[in-house]
Amino acid sequence: MVKLIFSIIFLLIFINKSFSDNNVNYIAHAGGEIDGYTYTNSVQAIKQSIKFGYNFIEIDLYLSSDGYFYGFHDFKSLILKDQNDHKFIYNFQKKFFSKTVKKKDLILLNKKLKYPIILEEELIEIFRSNANLNLVTDKTHDFRQLKDKFNFMNDRLYIEISSKKNYLKSLLYSLDNKIFLTGNFDFKDRLFIRLFRIKNVVFQKDLLKMEVVKNRLKKYKNLFNIKFFTYTVNIKDDFNFYPQFVDFIYTDNILLKHKE
Repeated sequence: MVKLIFSIIFLLIFINKSFSDNNVNYIAHAGGEIDGYTYTNSVQAIKQSIKFGYNFIEIDLYLSSDGYFYGFHDFKSLILKDQNDHKFIYNFQKKFFSKTVKKKDLILLNKKLKYPIILEEELIEIFRSNANLNLVTDKTHDFRQLKDKFNFMNDRLYIEISSKKNYLKSLLYSLDNKIFLTGNFDFKDRLFIRLFRIKNVVFQKDLLKMEVVKNRLKKYKNLFNIKFFTYTVNIKDDFNFYPQFVDFIYTDNILLKHKE
């Protein structure tokens, strides 16, 4: 009986240690916050995030029609210097949805933005200059282009993949850090994760409202050594709660707000 009690105590200590927040990594979502603005994917935001201690930067990478990477989240995040220049955003919007955006369009648009979206050369320069900096991306599934242009940092490139079909496609390339997006961590997703020995899994934070999901996450974390990511946790959230279950947290402002 005494042995059983000590075994239970040891197990509780082990579980608590496994889910401490000592090793959680915060990811600057869409480059991080800048002057109260979010999702800008701008050089200014990225540099500020690096200054405040982020080692992981998430950029919403898209590929132009002429094979050029750029960061972009949504049209509301494009902040104009002069509101009278709204036609430039309208023109970009048309080309974006028709998939005809070219490098020259991005350069022209950036001249009008207070926080210019990051372009391929700038992105590569930042990550070449910061050997400990990791890039996370989730919009493009052109794995060949990602591999070719970011091969110098393959071990620091994390690619979020939103479907089983695209995950299988990614297996054709030597990518070190693939992240599988699970919608609800259901039986099919869990089977897929185990079948392909997936080591990185991302999910929306609201899944943790379900007790059954929390228990499954703990089980998979311990049994299969999976790294879990969740998004997007901000200063208004109970951010002390999430490190119990995940290793990586996407955020707009946690580190920035706590170090100001």
